[in-house]
Amino acid sequence: MFYGSPKEKEDMKRDHRRALLKQCKDKEEGIKYTFENKVKESQQAVESDQRYLHTDHQQRGTRAEYLKQFRDQNKELMEQRSEERKRQRHEENRQERELLRRDPINWSKTLV
Repeated sequence: MFYGSPKEKEDMKRDHRRALLKQCKDKEEGIKYTFENKVKESQQAVESDQRYLHTDHQQRGTRAEYLKQFRDQNKELMEQRSEERKRQRHEENRQERELLRRDPINWSKTLV
């Protein structure tokens, strides 16, 4: 306990209250500052995640389009090859029929 005049006691109590109020205010500001930083950090993390998801979605779309074009080109190439083989077989068969018509016995000219 403090011994002194009532004025000194009152001044000391006032100083103690001011110091306690300042400590409470400083602590509250620190908590508020920490909370605001955590909120900003969370918002940045959410924005970063959304950008990543958007980029990933675009890349998947681009990849799907590329694979679709690749598939279509392969299909077209296979159809062209099939048509070419069919045309080639047809031509070989026509030549063999022509040879057979001209020389029914030895049309492949294997017997000389």
